[in-house]
Amino acid sequence: MISIKGNYANRTQNKLEKENWKIGGRKMQGIMRKQIVASLFVLTMLFLGACGNKKQESGTNLSTENQGILYNISDEMSVEEKYTLIANECIGFIQIKINPAFELYIAAEDGIGYIVLEARPINEDAKKLLKKLTVSNTSLWDALFSICSTAEKQGYLKSNSNMRIEYYGQMEGHDPMEVISDALKAYQDENKITFSYDTVCNALEALDDEKDISDEDSNLEREEELYDVVERDDNGNVIKTVYRNIEDNCVETRTYDSNGTLLSFIFEDINHGQTHEEYYETGLVVKKVTIYSGGIETRTYDNNGNMTSEIHDDKESGSYSEAYWTYYANGDKASYRIKLTDGYYTQGYYKEEQYYQGGAISMSHEVSQYGDNKFFYDANGNPTQYEGKNSNGERVETVYNSDGSYVSRIHESGGKVRIENWGADGSLTVTY
Repeated sequence: MISIKGNYANRTQNKLEKENWKIGGRKMQGIMRKQIVASLFVLTMLFLGACGNKKQESGTNLSTENQGILYNISDEMSVEEKYTLIANECIGFIQIKINPAFELYIAAEDGIGYIVLEARPINEDAKKLLKKLTVSNTSLWDALFSICSTAEKQGYLKSNSNMRIEYYGQMEGHDPMEVISDALKAYQDENKITFSYDTVCNALEALDDEKDISDEDSNLEREEELYDVVERDDNGNVIKTVYRNIEDNCVETRTYDSNGTLLSFIFEDINHGQTHEEYYETGLVVKKVTIYSGGIETRTYDNNGNMTSEIHDDKESGSYSEAYWTYYANGDKASYRIKLTDGYYTQGYYKEEQYYQGGAISMSHEVSQYGDNKFFYDANGNPTQYEGKNSNGERVETVYNSDGSYVSRIHESGGKVRIENWGADGSLTVTY
């Protein structure tokens, strides 16, 4: 069995040992060495104890609880700085945002595929989630299955939730997004759940060795070097950053409140004439807008990450659609309706569905150029009633027993109405 963690942990330890012994000069020997080592050990324990007390007073720092390759990763670092620190061990890292937000640091092994070396929580929800599962030293596929399963059980991942996934790292010869997309589709198929997800790839290169990315650099210097534009409020808090990627001809713009919470993210792909916009409240995405040549797509979300509306307006093709969702307090879907016009449904199309709490459909109403049909169901999924009108204007109404047998049926055609009733013994009575 290959132990990936053992390999990089040993290499990291060797690096630390070499650094520590650079200062020492020649090696200490005999009793003197043991005494000094013992003294250092005592001082170290006292220092760690003091740090621990401060940590308890100031709150938990999510980024310092990790060991191995993540021991010196902090939330204040840019993605370029993070990648520089782990480039010798990983091909990159993946940021996953549901409501819990965390990073997966991955390596590529011949014959094995992508391996998650470590996972790092970004917020408290992610910290709680990661305590309930093990993803380190597992395949990326298995890690994603474990994350989705646990997030679903904890109520973070639901039908119509949205997940954002961003990859930062090497792109040449690597395509982890293909594995991610296949894994998420497979999970949805196996677990009968439907949620949306956005994937973004960001090719990175490690910063120069001479670039000082230690904690001695101020956040101000980092930000001015990494971004083309940095706007601050009167208190010096960053409220807007603009990054221009000249090589790919793209622009990234982010806005923040005075506490550093992301309010909006706008990505402009100038070569392809597309703009992607995201807007946030309390750290959660509430609106997404994609503008492309000749059209616009808009999606909105509630505080639980459930999609509440989706509008597509393609000016070039003349296709237009609106879809809306409502939800029960527990997150179950309560209703869904869609209206669209395109080249196929020339007279328009409308569909509405209502659901019992728990997911069973209670009513389905569909209107198109071919007719107007409405179905009603009981909580067990059995049809109870049908109301319809075909393209010729003929009206039909049917009532069913719970076993699917007929109770009554009304058929109107050419100004004549035929009424059929069935008795408990199955006998049929027809009137006009």
